[in-house]
Amino acid sequence: MKILTLNTHSYSNADFETNLQTLVEVIAERQYDIIALQEVNQPMKNAVINQPENYCAVQGEVDPVAIKEGNYADLICTALAKKGFKYYWSYLPSHIGYDKYDEGVAILAKTPFQAEGFLASSASDYADYHTRRILIGHFTNFDVYSCHYSWWKDDTNTLAFSFEWDKTTQTFSDKLTILMGDFNNAADQPSEGYQQIIATPNLIDSYISAQTVNGNATVLGKIDGWETNAEDKRIDYVFVKGQAKIEKHEVIFDGLTTPMISDHFGIEVTFNCEYYN
Repeated sequence: MKILTLNTHSYSNADFETNLQTLVEVIAERQYDIIALQEVNQPMKNAVINQPENYCAVQGEVDPVAIKEGNYADLICTALAKKGFKYYWSYLPSHIGYDKYDEGVAILAKTPFQAEGFLASSASDYADYHTRRILIGHFTNFDVYSCHYSWWKDDTNTLAFSFEWDKTTQTFSDKLTILMGDFNNAADQPSEGYQQIIATPNLIDSYISAQTVNGNATVLGKIDGWETNAEDKRIDYVFVKGQAKIEKHEVIFDGLTTPMISDHFGIEVTFNCEYYN
């Protein structure tokens, strides 16, 4: 099984169409079984899509925000379908982004799945960018989370991430669980979010556990939300709860083997297991 996670920074990058095309081409070439995306945006003023094709409706603790024309996940799936690749998908917005987008997370998969969302943050106002919701894809033998968390401390000096991570662990089932996304907590920062994550029982970091590792950092210097950062950081991850043999962890969309298409790099992880569902 091969998976991908990427904070797309959609609609916020230059060369929108080129970046979208590059992402679609890489997905078609590498044939990911499951994809988790963050900062998946749709223009708030656009028309509603009444019946999105191959869409898996989200159950649970969510705001009733409709899928609209220009939804970035829908654009990806539509472009892949034209190339002959069918992906099922789900989308969960968390808050208003840049005053004009519904901003959220998405999961794409080769097979249908049950989608569930939950509120992870203490904030719940859709107009408040501190509001964070997590999307879960329930497959037959495993669960997949698409995650976009707050920083260890937010701009109100609140311990935001710790609260959100505790809420997340309360949702874990007994199934194999794969958590992917932008965790906004650097691996090299002691006594903060990353340390809290890896202290979770039976949870492993694909970067640490993979037989083969290519690449390290997922952001370079200053980006949105890390304006004072001057160093390369690893803040995007794939974590696995349960028994899984991880063959390869690779950083992509880093300008080396694949073009940069976001202010984050992506992570591709290959598991030595069958794709179930």
